[in-house]
Amino acid sequence: DNRAVMEYVNLVGHTLAERSGRPEIRFYFGLLKTDEVNAFATPGGYVFITRGLLMAIQSEQELACVLAHEIAHVNEKHMYNEIAPKREVSAEESLASIISRGNSGLVRSLTMVVEKGMKMLVEQGIDKQKEAEADEAGLMYAANSGYRSSAMITLLRRLEKNKTKYKFSPNAPPIAERIARLEKQAEELGLNYPIKIDEKVLDNRFRQALASVW
Repeated sequence: DNRAVMEYVNLVGHTLAERSGRPEIRFYFGLLKTDEVNAFATPGGYVFITRGLLMAIQSEQELACVLAHEIAHVNEKHMYNEIAPKREVSAEESLASIISRGNSGLVRSLTMVVEKGMKMLVEQGIDKQKEAEADEAGLMYAANSGYRSSAMITLLRRLEKNKTKYKFSPNAPPIAERIARLEKQAEELGLNYPIKIDEKVLDNRFRQALASVW
């Protein structure tokens, strides 16, 4: 329940989504009030980041890379392909039906979507191939939006160095493994080039927006 932070996260998220190649998807970005370090996406274009991860992030570029990774999961239908066969939630349930119900229905339906997504992450996790696909696409989305895609590696190195400080999902992929894969992907995709955005502008905007979270 923090309008300034929500608007900021949505600003960054929609900037990335507009350059992700799926204009037919309407994305929604939300903040979950939990100290677990996590982010996940659900069918219908819903992307959630936890307060714990947001507090570990130190720049808009890192935030952008996290959101880009989750946008990639939506675009590739990773969560939908896992959930839909079990008939636990459909894309229609998480988008058209939710919008048509008004405020009370929105709260109930969003709660359901979050619970289904969290349950799947805790009990099953995302397989390595899907994580690799999301990592690669996320790097491209971030770079295409003008962000430094290597910021994801910077964030993961910091989390790995301080892993005893943070609470991670039990099914989270090994951080060291992801770092090695991302470094290889960034080199193969030729994404290790200077960004064109004024980093001081990004840093000031990030600090102002997240002052109330810290």
